[in-house]
Amino acid sequence: RNSLFLKVSETWLLLSELNQEIELKKENLRLLKTYEPIAKTKYESNLTSLADLIRIQIRIEEATTSLELLELKRRPLVSDFNTYLNRPVDSEIGLGAMLTMSSSDSNLDSALVKNPRIASNQKEIDGADVQIQLAELKRKPNVGLGLDYVMVSKRTDMTVTDNGKDVLMPMVSISLPIFGKKNKSLKKEAELHKEGLQQQTQGIQNDIRNQWVKADYLENTASRELELYKKEIRSTQSLLNVLTSEYSNNSSNFEELLLTQQRLLQLQIAQIKAMTKQYQAWLQKKYLAGNFVTIEP
Repeated sequence: RNSLFLKVSETWLLLSELNQEIELKKENLRLLKTYEPIAKTKYESNLTSLADLIRIQIRIEEATTSLELLELKRRPLVSDFNTYLNRPVDSEIGLGAMLTMSSSDSNLDSALVKNPRIASNQKEIDGADVQIQLAELKRKPNVGLGLDYVMVSKRTDMTVTDNGKDVLMPMVSISLPIFGKKNKSLKKEAELHKEGLQQQTQGIQNDIRNQWVKADYLENTASRELELYKKEIRSTQSLLNVLTSEYSNNSSNFEELLLTQQRLLQLQIAQIKAMTKQYQAWLQKKYLAGNFVTIEP
């Protein structure tokens, strides 16, 4: 179940990332199409070269093809998501707001105890402890104390004191173990099984620590990238506004305008991917800690 949770969550994230990228590229295509009539008008007025008009037409064609390819990419992700949930592969998926990340719901100490593999091993270790105790008890003499109640019929052939009265007799029983070697062997087997489980648990914990360090690195680098992209997007958007205004006022620097528009799109996509990376690190930690998140499809 823990692995399924991770697969469903990661596929949901990829779908969300893809949808955001599609929306960005739709907006980029819309902007490019607004440049084309400007370039055409300026060319017809001999204010720019034919190259500018051809450049924008090429960019529009590239943007259209890129958008179509992204739409095709969505179908296999939807199929995977629905398959994990045991639903028809073409079922609609509603992607709402992103999940709220919290660093308090998963920590390494908790993961080293609550991870499903660790918890499963601990149950087996507890079972081995019970087997060891039972094997030890079977090697000891078993002493029993009790009372035996005897019903006595009244005799008519002779006179007896307390004739016909039932008898209550104390009983003592002693059972000596006769399978000492067998019980000793069972105890040793249980002890070896417990030792093997403890070593296995240590190996799992080492693996969890290693994966946690990697998730930490992924989360920290994504956080730094998001800060950087936020600043670059703001600066690039300002530059694009200036270049758009200049080109509309008969400046001829059209190629720089297109390059800046392309750079802005690249930064916005990189920002989305960094956010996905950050969420993936968070989900990996929840997976390691055995904490489940409910995602409404």
